[in-house]
Amino acid sequence: MKLKRYAAFLFAIVFCFQLYGCTDLVSKFYPLNTEEESTYHFTPVTSENGEAVFTDFDGNVISLPDIPERIVSVSSVSTEIICGLGAGRYLVGIDSDSANLEGAPINASVLPYYYMPYSDIVALRPDIVFYSSEYISDLTLEALKNSGVMTVRIPGTGNIAAAEANIRFISALLQRETTGDKMIDEMRFEFAKIKRSAALVGVRKKIYIEYLTEFRTCGKDTILSEICEMAGYDNVYSDKSGFVTVNAASLLEKDPEAILIVALSKANENTIRDRKSIEKVNAVKENKIYAYNIGASLRPTQSIVEAAAEIAKLLGTTN
Repeated sequence: MKLKRYAAFLFAIVFCFQLYGCTDLVSKFYPLNTEEESTYHFTPVTSENGEAVFTDFDGNVISLPDIPERIVSVSSVSTEIICGLGAGRYLVGIDSDSANLEGAPINASVLPYYYMPYSDIVALRPDIVFYSSEYISDLTLEALKNSGVMTVRIPGTGNIAAAEANIRFISALLQRETTGDKMIDEMRFEFAKIKRSAALVGVRKKIYIEYLTEFRTCGKDTILSEICEMAGYDNVYSDKSGFVTVNAASLLEKDPEAILIVALSKANENTIRDRKSIEKVNAVKENKIYAYNIGASLRPTQSIVEAAAEIAKLLGTTN
């Protein structure tokens, strides 16, 4: 019996190394794709009076006497993570964009998107307000701060490491670190499967990603670029950062072997296939054009797993 248990233990160790590799085991503690790893760690420190003290993404010190039980989330990023952590019942107010998310609490007050009256938020008596700059006006935010409401910014854009940071931070703030770690582990497990499938294909290709509008693309530090990379496609504009506008001449010079069109809805391969200025691009000549309707699945949250699976399947990396 002991021999069988020992053999099973050895098998588990070998399996883990085959599944993740040494790098992935280390990355469990240090998020991927970031030069300043310390910015992606948020560990609560218990002070002398028993309060938990945090440093947020902007370097502000946050002191909480207990788990916040009345949360207003005016960011679909924070709302999605909070619901994923099983803490949706703490949400007393959400923005109208968050209200469309799966699992959003139906009893939470719905606030107008972006131009929301600060008085409506104050009336909800929140212990804390999570926001992303893209979801709330500067005027409303300033009024909230002047009213003494605790506001914490959650990045609304970024790469995969930023998604992990968002999860890690919010889960620590709500004292649900175990659940947060599990979410991150599940994300990395799914990403590892996509990478293994791409490795089996064995041939990497160059890809151009067009995001929302004509000739707008993304650089290396974005979720889209990182998803394509793990799926076996190298972004031809990986020398750039964030979202940028390019031109036909530049794209002809890069000559990608595949093109991924990303749109909010009804993405159509013909939008590029019929563009006369780039008909000589290899991807266009070979008809290697793919269209992906993102909906809202590219937020820096746990939802990017779904986007990664869909894009990998679209590009032929997985079945």
